[in-house]
Amino acid sequence: LCALKQAGRRLERLSRKSGLTGHAEAYKLNLSTYRDALCAARSTYFSNIINSSNKNSRTLFSTVSKLLQPPAPPPVNLPTATLKPGSPNLPPLTLPISENSSFHPRLQLTPWILSSLFSSKPACSLSIYHTHR
Repeated sequence: LCALKQAGRRLERLSRKSGLTGHAEAYKLNLSTYRDALCAARSTYFSNIINSSNKNSRTLFSTVSKLLQPPAPPPVNLPTATLKPGSPNLPPLTLPISENSSFHPRLQLTPWILSSLFSSKPACSLSIYHTHR
């Protein structure tokens, strides 16, 4: 997989640099081959986990749960982890609360509120939106 990925990057750079259709076709073919190899490797990986954990129901059910319900990506409009709460250079954020009504109140997120949000503990220990620093 690593070699296919490296070759794909090399072909992508070559395709963009030269602009030739032959290089673009080679890049597309490599992408397709890489996707197929990745799918096969993932399938083999999960098959091995399921086959080896047929006596351990906890591992089996957690693996099946991961396959059926992958974690949801974090919302796009939340501040990223690169922003440091309480920074003097961080301007207050204004986010619309309701998009459907004619009245659009604004929520003022000050550096103090952001630092409180980032330093608070999650309600659930399995929360994927909370980042520990």
